[in-house]
Amino acid sequence: RPPRSTLFPYTTLFRSLAGTIRVATTETLAATFVLPAIAQLRQQHPGIDIVCMTSKSIANLTKREADVAVRTVRPDSPDLIARRIAQLETGIYASRSYVAARGMPEEGTAFAGHDLVLYPRNEVPWMWEDLCGEPISRGRVVLQSSSAMTVFEAIVAGIGITELVCHRAETRPELVRVLPNRRDTQDVWLVTHADLHKTARVRALMDVIVNVFCAYKKPATPQQTVTA
Repeated sequence: RPPRSTLFPYTTLFRSLAGTIRVATTETLAATFVLPAIAQLRQQHPGIDIVCMTSKSIANLTKREADVAVRTVRPDSPDLIARRIAQLETGIYASRSYVAARGMPEEGTAFAGHDLVLYPRNEVPWMWEDLCGEPISRGRVVLQSSSAMTVFEAIVAGIGITELVCHRAETRPELVRVLPNRRDTQDVWLVTHADLHKTARVRALMDVIVNVFCAYKKPATPQQTVTA
């Protein structure tokens, strides 16, 4: 066991972490994973402050628009270090009230006779082709929103059908999965600039983010950190 004099400087440093970290992510990942991680970090290191930026667009870490990013697209810049920390399943969901009123959509019918809630075409163009592989060509898009929170709550309110991250949708008893054979997956990447990767407060945030994702019921196969 190392002498107390050896341990003390490290322990003091670990407990006195302070400063601001800017983290960029999506609304869905923030609500489901990143905010619980920030809560853990604040308990461990109350001197650390967080600026959480949520957007569907990807923050440019190379230009230091953020210190850390949690996102579903792997970066290709050689200045960034990326680690895949999870693989999230997505499915198609509606509210129980919607299904009671309109019935279940049938696979292979391209949502004929059903209402859909989507992001605007210019923001998420792939959504206007299919949801988890089911074409949307015969469905009616009744609501568009740029906000992930609005899209999610619109489904809870019974406005229509959309594709959601299963882990989040399963937290709301009002929702039911439709077309259960239709599914997709999204890799989640934890990204930081190579210059910040070993900064103590950044490492502390990244550690709690990894811990939260590790508690997810379907974690990704462990991978070594790679340079993108």
